[in-house]
Amino acid sequence: MDKIQEIREALAAATPGPWIYNTDSVLKSVDEPICVMFNQQEYDFENAENNAYLIANAPDYISYLLQQIEIKDKALKWYAAIENYEIGNFTVDQNGELDEWESRVQQDAGEKARTALKGEDTP
Repeated sequence: MDKIQEIREALAAATPGPWIYNTDSVLKSVDEPICVMFNQQEYDFENAENNAYLIANAPDYISYLLQQIEIKDKALKWYAAIENYEIGNFTVDQNGELDEWESRVQQDAGEKARTALKGEDTP
């Protein structure tokens, strides 16, 4: 399972939002969960384990998602840069000879986009 799917499943298993932060929701009893988030003023004891799992992984999930946004933004900025559409770059053909003038975008042929969609960074 990839990270995005893991995040989707953890979010789907948790209590639907909006969640309310309230320090009164911390329970002191050893027989009950240490902390229960609640939704619309009602405690959700039955789903406490799924909620705790989501909360415990939230920093990792947020960090991963921000990294993915940065990777996609970098690729989008490259494709958005007008200078990458200017004609003036030679392409080398199969025989190693100069073929034609192409823009950087034509030479790339979507490789940066495909790499970014896999979640991998590009140079």
